[in-house]
Amino acid sequence: MSKIVLNDVTNLNTLSVINDNFDKIEQELQNKVMYRDNPAGEPNTLEDDVDANGNSIYNVENLTIAGSFTVDGQDVGAYIGQAQEAADEAVQSATAAANSSASAAASSSNAASSAATATAQATIATTKANEASSSASSASSSATTSITQASVATTQAGIATTQAGIATTQASNAATSASQASTFATNSSNSAVASANSAAASDASATASAASASSSAASAAAAAAALDNFDDRYLGPKTSDPTVDNDGNPLITGALYYRTTTPAGMRVWDGAQWLAASAASQASLVTYEYIATAGQTTFTGNDTNNVPLSYTVGGVVVTINGVVQNPGEDYTASNGVSIVLAAPASFNDEIVVLAFRTFEVANTYTQGQADGRFVRYDTASQGLNATQQANARANINAQAALGFTPADANATVNLSGDQTINGTKTFVNGVRFNDGTTQSTASSPGIGTGQSWQSVSRANATTYTNSTGRTIAVFVVIHNAPSNGITQLFVNGSFMGQLNNYGSVGGGMFLVPPGATYSINTSGSSLSSWYELR
Repeated sequence: MSKIVLNDVTNLNTLSVINDNFDKIEQELQNKVMYRDNPAGEPNTLEDDVDANGNSIYNVENLTIAGSFTVDGQDVGAYIGQAQEAADEAVQSATAAANSSASAAASSSNAASSAATATAQATIATTKANEASSSASSASSSATTSITQASVATTQAGIATTQAGIATTQASNAATSASQASTFATNSSNSAVASANSAAASDASATASAASASSSAASAAAAAAALDNFDDRYLGPKTSDPTVDNDGNPLITGALYYRTTTPAGMRVWDGAQWLAASAASQASLVTYEYIATAGQTTFTGNDTNNVPLSYTVGGVVVTINGVVQNPGEDYTASNGVSIVLAAPASFNDEIVVLAFRTFEVANTYTQGQADGRFVRYDTASQGLNATQQANARANINAQAALGFTPADANATVNLSGDQTINGTKTFVNGVRFNDGTTQSTASSPGIGTGQSWQSVSRANATTYTNSTGRTIAVFVVIHNAPSNGITQLFVNGSFMGQLNNYGSVGGGMFLVPPGATYSINTSGSSLSSWYELR
């Protein structure tokens, strides 16, 4: 909420000013304050996001979320829904198991009742059988004393036999009922066990669902932490050098981002400043131009082209109105982001800083690669005896007409095909290749080793030859260059490209192989400075 600005009351009699102030306070309170006990019908809703600034919110009774529910940028609403569905299914399974268990108990009780009834019937049948046996015995005794009694006994025996048959049938039926009751009881017991197992499985399923929900939440938190960790190290594309990371925290050493504006490319934070770290940019020189105020000594930040100053200590050239300044004497460049003049500049002085960038020389051999590929042979001091010298001549197809001898340092040896010469050999005058160039065979370190930048006198549209025996770097400064001026570079007569002009100053650098010719051709501009790394 913006601050309330009240008018000053200079006279207690100016009621209009006082009323106006009260109106402002009333408007701010009505439109921009949320009330704990809001009057009915009055609006009391947020119209913008609320930032708790890392603090907690307590005592929320009900929380209704419209849309997705995220934790550290991870949507966990889906996981909560899955956990609820699993819990509901577990409750349903437990209820079904309880019902099945009750049914099994009832079945077991019925089976026990049936078994008791069958036992009682079997007892009755046994009693009847005993009674029939007693009747048969009495009938048999009566038969010995009287024919009439025998007839009666015979009749009773038949009745007893019939009763015994009935008793046997009833006993068989009772045994069958008992067997059925036992089977039913067994089935009921099995059903009860299955119901208990189902209840246990349902409980395990609910536990697994809860564990799955917890694991999902942990995975979401871990993924969010990994994303935040990556986000702190790669900040993404930006138009200018950031001062904090994407969360507003201090930059960590090694952080990267891609600059989309000039000079475009990847940049890395070294703990104190942003350094170019991209191979996408082909420029080996960046020019910064400043227009001084009266008495100004320090030049830093964005130049007149809105490009922030950045350089490698020891890799800059500074000019004032086109005149090259001496480092340490005329200016100090020690921190990579500012230039401090020894003497204050005058109003509207043009300060130009030329910052060199590192580069790689393509298609060259290292000293070790060259030593393994080329060999020289001139004298017996190279370690070859007479027989080895003769073999060497034969192997490299030396022609007798050349007068080649081991002591002849000026002899020319023609190599054809693949050659293998063991040991260390020395070519005093270097090696001449098919394209006519000569490479010195002295120890050939990389460019810059044993070389230094030298200010040399050169003229426009004039051809020069690199006779140093090593690759050199040429750096030129063009002054009073028009915005559409063209400065072309030539090596061995071939057009290599053109220099960029920045305001009234242009400049650039190119490499010249040993033995090659080089020149520049600029129109509408003047050649201010010419340096060579040689």
